[in-house]
Amino acid sequence: MIVTKEKNASAPKMEASTNGKNGLVTVITKPLNEVIAEEKKVSAIDRIKKAEQFEILAKRHEVLTDKKSQLAKFIIADDGTQGCTIVFKSGMKSFEIANNGVIKELLTYAKVKLDSLIDVSEAEVLSFVI
Repeated sequence: MIVTKEKNASAPKMEASTNGKNGLVTVITKPLNEVIAEEKKVSAIDRIKKAEQFEILAKRHEVLTDKKSQLAKFIIADDGTQGCTIVFKSGMKSFEIANNGVIKELLTYAKVKLDSLIDVSEAEVLSFVI
């Protein structure tokens, strides 16, 4: 029987086994660097899959930052004198908004939501380990 218990990540890993004949307990300890090396063994296929996942995360982050740039340019270009209409279409139904105040609130919400999505995306990219 092997029992493994980790209380502290910096403590060495211990394995305990019992001898069924006389009930003696043997404890074997390993240095932390050996334990970490054993746990970090990753195959080439796993690394390739992780690289593909990272590529997807990077592409998503790039698309979000591009959309933020486009939205900022759109908001800056609005001088308040031109009429603006937003049309939402879904299948055979559509919904139109022409009120500048409502459109401005929607754009503000879109900017806030886009900023939070970019923050999450950036954190995912920075914390990703291949």
